[in-house]
Amino acid sequence: MGYPRGVPAGRLEDTPAFRACLDIPSSCRSLALGSQTPSLTGTIPTEVGLLTNLVDIVLSNNQLTGTMPVDFMQNVGILRELDVSDNRLTGNPMVNFGMFCRGLVRVDLRSNQFSGEVGDTLQECVDLVFFDISENQFSGTIPPSIGNLVSLTRLHLNDNLLDGTIPNTIGRCSMNEQLPGCEDPTLGMGNLQLIQLQNNDLVGTIPSTVASNLDLRTLDVSFNPRVNGSLPDSLASLNNFRNLDADSTGLEGQLTAPLREKFSSIAHRVSLCNTGYTFSRDFNEDGRFTLIDGVTEWHPVPFVTPFFNEGEFVGNETVNNAAVHYVNVSTECPLA
Repeated sequence: MGYPRGVPAGRLEDTPAFRACLDIPSSCRSLALGSQTPSLTGTIPTEVGLLTNLVDIVLSNNQLTGTMPVDFMQNVGILRELDVSDNRLTGNPMVNFGMFCRGLVRVDLRSNQFSGEVGDTLQECVDLVFFDISENQFSGTIPPSIGNLVSLTRLHLNDNLLDGTIPNTIGRCSMNEQLPGCEDPTLGMGNLQLIQLQNNDLVGTIPSTVASNLDLRTLDVSFNPRVNGSLPDSLASLNNFRNLDADSTGLEGQLTAPLREKFSSIAHRVSLCNTGYTFSRDFNEDGRFTLIDGVTEWHPVPFVTPFFNEGEFVGNETVNNAAVHYVNVSTECPLA
């Protein structure tokens, strides 16, 4: 038994949907009260814990406050989806997360006021496909046990207070054990398609094992000034990789030949503004590399539309009917 969105709002416990669930708890499978008008207010009542057959809880885009009740965390046993995003909830829901997260496929805690450490209890959540705790105040390190989440495809840890290194387990390891740190064949493959780590205080290098997520499409480590070193060549092995944002990090150097070849072979978007990476005004060998307003982009042949930056136009030519190299002077990205 599920109940439609759009019912009269106020306090969660006063909504017809919630009252109906309490009348027949064993029949209540869905509590979908996201984006109410007017918004739900008050706290999440402990009676939610009585609804032990809930499959999904969607309370997003309201004005709920307080913490996630312990009874709810412990007693809802077959939950597949939990979405309390865009509220004003506080506390640390990750403390007891491992006690009820088996079976959970989608967790969205985005845009609240949660705080504290993520912790190792996340390792129990082996069925997770989508995990979003972005835009909160979580602190501490990214737990290495995140590598246990073998089903995870989308990981959003951005816009928090996380520090420490990016664990090499974030990608687990592919069956190609040539990557450093992948010598243990039992680690298996990762399935992440999107990794968002931007706007934290992470340190150290991007581990080459991130490329063990063979279907990785997007990696964002921007605005972590203490992330350093250079981009791992292992990214060049990813067939579906399209988007890399490393703006305002401590990365430095020049793109290696494997990465230049990879990124120039198909449309990619790679942003390295305010880093130590340098770029040449000269044509690349394949004639496809461009630097546009501090954003590096690679375009397929046969033509690239010219771009301008503050009225200054630098290049617009064709070479053997191939795409051309444009460079617009940018104060944000150094030119060699």
